[in-house]
Amino acid sequence: MSFTTTVYLDLANVLTDVSGETIANVQITYGRRNPYSEFQATMCTVSLVRSATLSTVNLADLAIGGDLVVDVDNGTTYRRFDGIVTDYSVDYRTLNIVATSRRCLNTQWEMPAVSVDGVIGAELFSEYSLIGTGVPAFGAFVDTGTVDVKITSNAGPWISQVRQIVNSEPSGTLHEKIVTTGTQIAFGDANRRRYGLIDLTLTADEVGLDWGLAIDDSQWVNQVTVTSPNHADYTVDNSDPLGTNFGVQIKPLTVDTALKDYDDMVSMADQLVFNRARSLWAGDTITVPLHALSTARQDDVLAATEVSSAWQLPTLTPGAPTLTFLEGYRERITRSEWTISAYLSDQRVTGQPERWQDVDPAIAWQDVDAALTWADLRGTEVYT
Repeated sequence: MSFTTTVYLDLANVLTDVSGETIANVQITYGRRNPYSEFQATMCTVSLVRSATLSTVNLADLAIGGDLVVDVDNGTTYRRFDGIVTDYSVDYRTLNIVATSRRCLNTQWEMPAVSVDGVIGAELFSEYSLIGTGVPAFGAFVDTGTVDVKITSNAGPWISQVRQIVNSEPSGTLHEKIVTTGTQIAFGDANRRRYGLIDLTLTADEVGLDWGLAIDDSQWVNQVTVTSPNHADYTVDNSDPLGTNFGVQIKPLTVDTALKDYDDMVSMADQLVFNRARSLWAGDTITVPLHALSTARQDDVLAATEVSSAWQLPTLTPGAPTLTFLEGYRERITRSEWTISAYLSDQRVTGQPERWQDVDPAIAWQDVDAALTWADLRGTEVYT
């Protein structure tokens, strides 16, 4: 379906629509590539084909630190990027612009020494509010959280201050949220990553043939230690879970938290070692050609592009995972094409187990598979 891309660029301190120039390429990178790395600031690169008009632009008007905004309109205007320019380059054919979001997940903001003690969502909001003015909004996008935290930290970069707190929430995320008013900070708690959630279901026609699954031991873990300043470390060891595949090799993981309750440390370690001491298939990137979809389906996909959105994939082959969480994406926009290549994780690895209230009340005991065990429920949706 048709769409229109608009690029606004700061020229001599005036945000100017430069879409009259030919937009050769826009690329946006959001989130993270896999669930084992930190979220990064959103990045955008724009290439404009030099025309007679563009060739007269005074380079003195192109200031580092100026604004760059990208909107896409398919009947509804979507803000795809809002940030500040870090790099320019120009040659005979193109003007190239590189920008980053307003340093939401960077470390330059200083936070004073602070003590927190309470439910994680409220404490994160309290910490963030101490940074001062001139920082992106946070409060509207903070989940309540499911655990209590307690810590006294020294003054220092805010991102290092809050990371230990965010680590305390099972499957918790501190990520950017792109809204019409600009990039903002969001905290997602465990309830965003309950196994079995579905925000978007894709068909085989919508993802094409250029995707697949892989399996390796790079992120496999069989020993987890959870630390907290409030308690002694807790370690759980799932020795040799894969038998002869890996022998008794120890692959440890340490998670530094601010958990207040020891039982939460035990629960986190047990769940992590259960999720990651298994040999599971996973996908890398799934590309959705938005330009080939109806406007309604474009809207569906764009509504599910925040970190932790739950994507259901078509069945690639028997036994292949279909339930995933979005970790990030790479978006590409040209004059005729608009694609999103999603970075996804298996819900069985990065999600949290179902709770009683998540189970369909229409399910009867006699309809549940008799072979299902309590241990299975930690990584399996209950269904008929």
